Amino acid sequence: MFDYILMLKFDIRKLVNYIVEIRRTPKKLISYFLFGAWISFIILLIIVQVLVITIPAVLIGGSLYWIFRSELAIELGVILANVGIGLLLLGFSNKLFAYIEMKEFSDS
Repeated sequence: MFDYILMLKFDIRKLVNYIVEIRRTPKKLISYFLFGAWISFIILLIIVQVLVITIPAVLIGGSLYWIFRSELAIELGVILANVGIGLLLLGFSNKLFAYIEMKEFSDS
C-alpha cells in the first residue's frame, strides 16, 4: 500500500514539473498536444474496430454456436461477419472515402 502512495506522489510531482516546463518553454506544449492526439487516435481506432468488426463477429458467431453447438460454427460465423462487413464497407467506400482522390491522375 505504501508503494502505491509513493508512486502516486511521484506521478503528481512529475505532472507538476511538466506544467512548470510548459510555462518556461511554450514550444513543449506542441509536442504534448501531438502526443495526446496520437493517443486519442489510437483509442478511436480501437473503438471503431470493436464497433465495426468485433461486435458483429461475436453476435453472428455466438448465434451460430447457440444454434449448432459447434466450435466450427463459431469460426464460420466470425469469418462470415468479417466478410460481410468487408463487402458492406467496399460497397459504401466511394461515399465513405470520397475525399481520397488522386485528382492529378483522374480522367476528367
